[in-house]
Order: sequence, then structure tokens, then C-alpha cells
Amino acid sequence: MNRNALLRLTVGSKCLKWVTEVSILYPVGIKEKRDFGNITEVSLHKKNEKLQVLYLLHGNEGNYSSWIRNTRLALFAQKYPGLLIVMPTIKEFQSFRVNEPDVSDYYGYISQELPNYIQKIFPVSEVREDTFIAGILLAPKR
Repeated sequence: MNRNALLRLTVGSKCLKWVTEVSILYPVGIKEKRDFGNITEVSLHKKNEKLQVLYLLHGNEGNYSSWIRNTRLALFAQKYPGLLIVMPTIKEFQSFRVNEPDVSDYYGYISQELPNYIQKIFPVSEVREDTFIAGILLAPKR
């Protein structure tokens, strides 16, 4: 049976200049032992197989948990056992600028810092075609 572990990470970011949170749906399987009904979780992907990764960005009013609380994402994820789903918190949309002094660099965080961090701790593919990004409207409030 395909299942996903929901992980919540607290990550210090140089690009954002603060500590932020990330939710991750990590594919696991359930293997049931017949003796005494114990249940053991095991990884679904093969030892040398790399996972594809989907970065899901929330809208203006959300945070790292919005996709889990407000959608059927967990059911979707069960259909794709080779997919790691990463949901970072993005705030202060008015600062969604690149390389400005004294401003958080969201582009650098989403395009480089977070993917590099994820690649270090999870077995994700480094092939460009195995990385996806999607989200809800990220326009600043006016």
C-alpha cells in the first residue's frame, strides 16, 4: 500500500535571512508483519532510485501547511510513489525580488538554496526534467 510520511522541517535560510518552515510528503510503504500484528514502514523507492520532486507554493494567505489542510494532496501523492512533494512557507510577497540589498531573496531560496538542501537530505533526482514547481497566485497584496 502506498503511503506518505508528512515531515515538517524548520530551515535556516541565508537567502531569506530568517528561519522558515517546510512540509514534505515523503513516499513510504506499509509492510505488515503477521506476528503480533506489528506494522513496519519501509521506503518505497529502490535503494539507488532517485525520486522526482514537486515544489508546491502557497498563495498570499497560506503557509507550508496550506496544501495539506485545504486540498486532497495526500490522496494525489499516493498515486505517485516516486514523487517527493515539498511545500515551503513563502511570506512577505511584497519582497519577492531578486538580488536587492536588505531584501529577502525568494528567487534564490526557491531556485537554488531549498533544492540544494532537499538534494542533500533526500534521494531526489538532479535531472532537470524530474523537478517540478506549481502554486497558487503569488501576487503581492495592494
